[in-house]
Amino acid sequence: MGDTALPSTPILDRAATGTPLAAEPPRPTGSFDTDRRLTSGYLTASTEAIETLPPRPERSERQLAQAETLHGQARLLRRRFLALHADRVYAELTDGLTLHPRLDRLVELAAERFPGLVPTRGQLAAEARLHQHHKEGWEVDQGLFFHALFDSRTARHPPAALHAAAHPAGPGGAARVPPHRPRRPPGGHRHSPRRHRHP
Repeated sequence: MGDTALPSTPILDRAATGTPLAAEPPRPTGSFDTDRRLTSGYLTASTEAIETLPPRPERSERQLAQAETLHGQARLLRRRFLALHADRVYAELTDGLTLHPRLDRLVELAAERFPGLVPTRGQLAAEARLHQHHKEGWEVDQGLFFHALFDSRTARHPPAALHAAAHPAGPGGAARVPPHRPRRPPGGHRHSPRRHRHP
């Protein structure tokens, strides 16, 4: 997706949210700690603003447009942040690459440590009970997170890390990464040069 900024228009009235939300999301600085603080602050405010609106089927045209703008700006910021910092995010969620949590556990950890970056367990559970047309779209934000991880060199090293994360976990929710074994030729046996007998 392109990194085109959305129109800079007021999003929600102060009366609706308590505080005004900047129309333009902050641009990442390149500093992980600074970007983490700015991103979480904006995304948390954006999520709260969305949740002040009525359920999607009950929204007016104006409210639907407000929600669309909020989601669009928030996703723009998520993509920007993860494009720069997916490696650092994954390293933190895996305790310095020493653990390989399942994908659902990765989302839970990210929701706890990077508020607003991914949907919470409660948001996903509520979404799962709705018809497609009534969904808020939190699953899209989870998809952005997974896409960034699968593009991350850190998350893909060793190669089995994310493969293990997608499979059943052992105690504690962390999947065990199988040891690397050299690939054998088809048939399961190693071929050795034939010895020819001379008459």
